[in-house]
Amino acid sequence: MNCIICKNEIHGYGHNPHPLANKGRCCDACNSVVLGARLIELERSKMPDTPDIDSIQLGNWENRVA
Repeated sequence: MNCIICKNEIHGYGHNPHPLANKGRCCDACNSVVLGARLIELERSKMPDTPDIDSIQLGNWENRVA
């Protein structure tokens, strides 16, 4: 099985890639990025003026409130 994010081979069961992907599994290395994205979503739910995860993924920071 390959990681849905980096496409490298997964050893073991892999991890849930949500919110960066809605299907498949991610590897141990990409899981740290997934966890960071989850923390950003958690903070965003507390503070509505933070950038959304789609803006972060695409490097599109125009929508960010300064």
